[in-house]
Formats: sequence, C-alpha cells, structure tokens
Amino acid sequence: YIIDGVLLYSDFKKQFYGVGNKTHFDDEEDYTNKAYGFGTGFNRKIFEIIKFGVQYNFQDLHIRDKKSGGLLENYETDGVISGFGFKTSFDTRDNNIYPQKGCKLDVLWMLYNNRFGSSFNYSETAVDFRNYFEIKKDVLFSYQFYSRFLNGNPPVQTLSTFGGANNMRGFYSGRYVDSVVIFLQPEIKIKLNNMFQLALFSGVGNIYRDFESVDLKQIKIASGAGLRIQLNKNPKINMRTDLAFSSESTGFYFTILEAF
Repeated sequence: YIIDGVLLYSDFKKQFYGVGNKTHFDDEEDYTNKAYGFGTGFNRKIFEIIKFGVQYNFQDLHIRDKKSGGLLENYETDGVISGFGFKTSFDTRDNNIYPQKGCKLDVLWMLYNNRFGSSFNYSETAVDFRNYFEIKKDVLFSYQFYSRFLNGNPPVQTLSTFGGANNMRGFYSGRYVDSVVIFLQPEIKIKLNNMFQLALFSGVGNIYRDFESVDLKQIKIASGAGLRIQLNKNPKINMRTDLAFSSESTGFYFTILEAF
C-alpha cells in the first residue's frame, strides 16, 4: 500500500493571453494567482508492476489584481475545486529518479462536482506514457507522450497547458491554455564522462478546445540542448541546465532532476 500527497500554496504573478492555440502576445494581461490546497492518493500494488488507487484533490482558487475590462473577466476564476477519482500505474522502469530502461504508464480520471463541495463541475482525464532505452553504450533515448482532457466547466487556472522546465521547453508555462493538451517530447542523453552528459531534446504538440478540434497539422515545436552534471551516484541525481527555443520565445532552465 502506498500513500502519497502534495501541498499547494501559490501567490504568484502570471500572464494570461486568452484561451485557445491562436492567442497573441499583444493581448498579455498580468494577474496574481492565489491558491492553496492539497491532493492525496491511496494506492495498492496489485502486481509487481501495476498499482491502482483512489485520488482526492482540493484547491481554493482566487485571482487578484484582475484588469478591469480585461480578458479574465470573461472566464470563471474564483472558487473551490474538490474532486475524487482513480489512478492506474504500470511501471517497469529500473529506477524512478533516473530510469535508463523500462516504461511507465499513468492513467488518471477525476470528477469535480458540487456534491463534493466543488464550485465547478467538470471531469479530468490524463494519460502519461514514458519510455527509456539505450540506443548504444552511453547513449540513452527516452520520450514522453502526454494527453489531458477536461470536460465541463473548469476554472481557467486549471485548464490544460504546456511549457516551462518539464514539458515543451522553450514555451512560457501557461502561454496557451484550453481544455485539451497533447504533446510528444523525445530526448537523447550522451555520456561525456563520469560526471557530465549532453542532452538533446525536442517537443511537438498543441492545445485544443476539444478532441473534435484536434488537428495534427496545427502543432507547435520547441527544441534545445542541455548539460547534466551528476550530483549523486546512487541513486543517480543530476543537476540540469537546459536552453530551449520555440517559434516565439526562449527558455533557460536550471534545476534538479530530469524533465521526465
């Protein structure tokens, strides 16, 4: 049996550009996202590589410094989300911090409803697949496929998105938001010596209003390179520096642990 959880507190200035995959930088609107909450999961290992469990998520959401007459006034933003759901995991990786072989599949389904104390009624479905294998000695290839779909009336802060240090690097996190996100990101790591690795990565994907509007011809692309510096040998933990480019922005990321 495995119990996990997360605590959340946010009081952070962000930018909003509207909903959809064709919004413009000129429509940028600053706001302060204030939120607190927690999530927890209770999981049982059914077989050695399969886990199944129940999840609960609670957040109190509020936006401060909203621009009068701005884009955000057209969307629901303030209230509570409270929902229960299920999560299934299939995991054959050799290590959960720095895997070098195996794969992992997570499938999550959540229902947020006023019967659970939620101000918003919607469902969330997410699929996260990751695969790792060596092309040849000291060359590791990995990729992640991720999809998330919201159905109903979620608050704008919980809409699907991409960008930031861990997915579609090169895009600002939250630059595009909508109900559906789909992306694929491959990465190659080349061992230079016992301490350093060179990483080459890319990402292709987009956000959409619903599955009917998914068009693989309308995709966004980001790519870049980075350096991995080994901090600990067992378990292996790297310091990560990435420089990534997209069609509209550049991102530099300095953090611990891998993107996926």
